[in-house]
Amino acid sequence: MIKNNTIVLNEVNTTVVCLPNTFVLESTTMRYGERLRAAREHKGLTQEELVKISGVKQGTISKIERGDQNSSGFDAVLSHHLDVNAMWLTTGDDKFAPAWLITGETEKKYTNYINEPEVKGEVPLVSFAQVGAWSETTLNLRPTDGETMVRSRVPVMARTFAVIVPGDSMEPEFVEGDTIIVEPTLQHKHKSFVIAKKGEDVLFRQIIQEGANWLLKPLNERYSIIPLGEYQIVGVIREKAKFYE
Repeated sequence: MIKNNTIVLNEVNTTVVCLPNTFVLESTTMRYGERLRAAREHKGLTQEELVKISGVKQGTISKIERGDQNSSGFDAVLSHHLDVNAMWLTTGDDKFAPAWLITGETEKKYTNYINEPEVKGEVPLVSFAQVGAWSETTLNLRPTDGETMVRSRVPVMARTFAVIVPGDSMEPEFVEGDTIIVEPTLQHKHKSFVIAKKGEDVLFRQIIQEGANWLLKPLNERYSIIPLGEYQIVGVIREKAKFYE
């Protein structure tokens, strides 16, 4: 509903001020479903359109937005297609909120820079070959290990690094050339995206738990799922960025 040049999301209980590609919310105390709906509408998508590009069933999206489902295993996929941080979508933590989600400020103050991503730090860009050469005692990455520095919109630690996605094993979510931010200090969980290595063999996969077993799963069905076995988890993917120039 539009009233006085303001979009009012009745089910979200949130007032959104119209700026170009920008929402300014009066409150960020949003539930999981409210965050998903606000991000979807900010992106200009219907539920049907989000279903088509994400592959997530409409019943799941509808349940989340109605508040009938308070969590899902699709946050990484949904956040990617909605251009928001998965941590914000999952937890609502304001530290990871999108740039268009600003609390308690005026339209004029934020018009000039609200659409710029919030930069949390810089991390070194390293190659998969470098990761393969690391030993268990040399995983203490420092910024000097990479010649190129990459800006990150998520908080970074001393050992956080970036790599460029090789090949097509993680399509359609990740395509060759995407830059991903990897956090070695973060504990992986079911459906985390991870970098794993065994000797000089380095893989980018989704880690899946089936009972007591952990598996490394490619998103591209042309590749095989393999047991974690002797592979060591190097780090968990926190962010994906794509650079054109």
